[in-house]
Amino acid sequence: LYSTFSKDSTLTMNNLLPPNEAIKMRRRQSFENFASKMASTLCDGKDEISVAQIFAKMESRGILSDDPRLKALHLDTDQKNKLTITKSELTQIIPRNLEMFKKLFSQKLAIPDFENFKSRITSIYEETKQNRSGKVATYIPQIAKADPNLFAVSMCTVDGQQLHL
Repeated sequence: LYSTFSKDSTLTMNNLLPPNEAIKMRRRQSFENFASKMASTLCDGKDEISVAQIFAKMESRGILSDDPRLKALHLDTDQKNKLTITKSELTQIIPRNLEMFKKLFSQKLAIPDFENFKSRITSIYEETKQNRSGKVATYIPQIAKADPNLFAVSMCTVDGQQLHL
């Protein structure tokens, strides 16, 4: 029951597939298992989740809903004009957006605790925007024209996490 046709086409009783096909199949099953676990986690044990909740969870990690890397996710949800996604549908969507979901929900982003980071930066922003001392630089003509009452902070990490105040 163990036949060898060539080094790459060994058939075994366990998988009845050539080794390279067996590897592909195990990899596919691994992705499916990951997607299923991720979908269950995102749905918080329920059978569905609202699209808005998915994007809110992403934004809480610093990834804005208009991030171009989420184009496939938008296509999956917008084309169907869906307000909610079932766990089963989400399990199918996750592999098409795998890298984003892996980083987002496996704490693999540059700033894993984005809510804490956002809170600290917002606190610094609120404190420093009260400072009215100093003058607008005049050695650069465009900056010289700037309204001295305007103040903002904008940050983007290497992973695309964004904060705009």
